[in-house]
Amino acid sequence: MTIKRFPNILKGYSPGRWTVLVVLLGLAPWIMAQIGVAVQNGFETCSGVNCNNALTMEGATSDAFEAIFAVADPTADRTFTLPNAASGTFVFSSLATNGIDVANSVWGASNAWVFEGATADAFETSVAPTDVGADITLTMPGLGNVAGAFLASTLTTNDADIANSVWGVSNGVRFEGATADAFEMTLASADVLADGTLTLTSDGQAAGEQLQTNGSGSLTWEAAGSKRAFKFVEGLVSPSEGLAAILAAPVHRFHYRQIGVHGEPTTTTGDFRTEYVGVLAEEAPWAMHHRGRILNPVNTAGYAFLGIQALANELASVRAELASMRMELAGKR
Repeated sequence: MTIKRFPNILKGYSPGRWTVLVVLLGLAPWIMAQIGVAVQNGFETCSGVNCNNALTMEGATSDAFEAIFAVADPTADRTFTLPNAASGTFVFSSLATNGIDVANSVWGASNAWVFEGATADAFETSVAPTDVGADITLTMPGLGNVAGAFLASTLTTNDADIANSVWGVSNGVRFEGATADAFEMTLASADVLADGTLTLTSDGQAAGEQLQTNGSGSLTWEAAGSKRAFKFVEGLVSPSEGLAAILAAPVHRFHYRQIGVHGEPTTTTGDFRTEYVGVLAEEAPWAMHHRGRILNPVNTAGYAFLGIQALANELASVRAELASMRMELAGKR
């Protein structure tokens, strides 16, 4: 039958026949669904009984593969509203039971994503952005294909350039301070030669103390305290012993190396341009501490005192001898 002949055929239908024709046309989709007829770019059918509680869509190709939209058995009337928004696609879940307040589910809320967690209860986690002034992209790093966790802040207003905030920058952490202005403090790491960990101390520092490491990354506040109460006093040292040690120690001119003779890291003042004058650890171990690597300011002061005392003793002895000699000469006169 051609389209041109179709109007002529309709002329012969009585009102009763018109009614039957309309009914048949209206039932056509249902009839086609019952006999399994596939309709390209349309619905196979799913309204009424024998629908398996689903809506089946054939897609652009009439074949054996269809998309089926089904609903769980509702316990009350439900309404699902398609918003009048720009064209887009649905966001799907691989969790077949995904739903509001269902364990392990995720759903949308006003300006937020809501995560139920492993337990279905009254407590959820919502991830919500602030009202931004321009399009921004927040990128989740790959962490070198290793599992990790977000670094969170208890400051709800924490953000770049916001008072009291902390945020990450290239190879560093930046601190805004109490005042939101153009000045921040950045804590950055040098290019290290091996993995390292710095552990901050929990004890409070006192005036005059310096931050130091124990060589394994633990940072503490220390200083060479001088009160007797701070020490186990083990006896006195002879001034002559101190003077002998000082006289036996060669004194060199030197510049610090940035890298050791054998390529090892060095311990220095950080100033590689200044010419220093001092002793070497191998030649004056009594003037060192921290496993013989670093100059010991306590011992250097102590040995200096001993050397001065020894010289003072020798000077006093010389003066006594001179006085004795003067008396002898005066007696002979």
